[in-house]
Amino acid sequence: PYAKYSGDEHSRGSSTNIKEFLGHKHLVAGDQDPLFPRALSQDMALNAGAKLHTYSGSHMGWLEAPELILTILGSERIPSASN
Repeated sequence: PYAKYSGDEHSRGSSTNIKEFLGHKHLVAGDQDPLFPRALSQDMALNAGAKLHTYSGSHMGWLEAPELILTILGSERIPSASN
């Protein structure tokens, strides 16, 4: 019931651009995301050459799993606005 990532013209171009990026690549996905099911997230990560990180949640990782995002980015020491 979802378009295969590698079959969609826009996504195919995006995955090519991402795959060519030489830095570290990460895909963060909720294990209950209704827009990007687990199989699609796995395909996207594989096609882009990215490491897949999953969390217990839906589609908004930056709100549902901010600690995971910060850990991935290596930004645990970002000062808070109150500092």
